Amino acid sequence: MDSGWRESRWGRRDRTALGAAIRAVAGAPDLASAAGLIAEGAASLLRADRVTVVRIGDDGPRVAGTTGAGAERIDDVVALTGALAAALATAGASEVRSSGAAEVAAPAEVAGRPWAAVVAAGPAA
Repeated sequence: MDSGWRESRWGRRDRTALGAAIRAVAGAPDLASAAGLIAEGAASLLRADRVTVVRIGDDGPRVAGTTGAGAERIDDVVALTGALAAALATAGASEVRSSGAAEVAAPAEVAGRPWAAVVAAGPAA
């Protein structure tokens, strides 16, 4: 990878946080622990108020891990609305802005099917 791209795209703090998150997730004992670490790392990288890792299973989307504002009150079941719905419909990252807030979601697929998504929310820039 071109080092000029790394310097212009990611600051040292961001690269350090991403590397730490990858190492932590690789050593996590279970999905819930890994999802929590992913949420914390994404919140730091994106400077988001709240990040939720959503596991998409046969029984619908459920919270696998979350961090940030309102994390202690979040329900286990996730509504397929906003950026999450758009990301799953297009199989790509999606952003939704409304009333001064922004939400982004990025899905992950396994064998061509949605498996999980990371959803970040915060004030619109």
